[in-house]
Amino acid sequence: MVEVGFDTRDDFNSAASPAIFISFRWTDYKVVYQVSEILKRMKRRFYNLGGDYIGIGGTIVSNSRAAVRHADAVILVYSDDYAERYTSHRDTGAIAAEIHEMIRRAASLPIAVLSLEPFESLKERLPWTDLGFAGGVPAIGSPIRAISDADLTAIVKDALRAIDAKLGPVAR
Repeated sequence: MVEVGFDTRDDFNSAASPAIFISFRWTDYKVVYQVSEILKRMKRRFYNLGGDYIGIGGTIVSNSRAAVRHADAVILVYSDDYAERYTSHRDTGAIAAEIHEMIRRAASLPIAVLSLEPFESLKERLPWTDLGFAGGVPAIGSPIRAISDADLTAIVKDALRAIDAKLGPVAR
């Protein structure tokens, strides 16, 4: 197992890899850790607001907004808990702040969705069209809640290909 921190932006070549912010709900951290391990093995730059937000300063909401503002791309780890937290704290929550900043940047910000839930669960749970998904709901692979490392790696690679394609030649 690779030891994974919350921020690898300074660990790898910034010219070869965009800074990817991972948006997630704490109840889903186990799978976020697995995704982070894969990204680290692939020498991709990523960060998330883990731990106690050490060294970031500001409130949880302002840190969340800033994290998306400074991202080159986002991996949104969707779950029913994520959607519920967005809905129940739409005006004051950290996830809502991240979603609002993603919407503000939707035209230029690549967003890849990794879902812990089946496709049907995503419908009408988040403002997908505002997030830049023309069909209203993003196309996702298999739910990643309980899949093999090989299958999760393949899904993460697909997400990275989509991010890199939207960013163009700057990305690897």
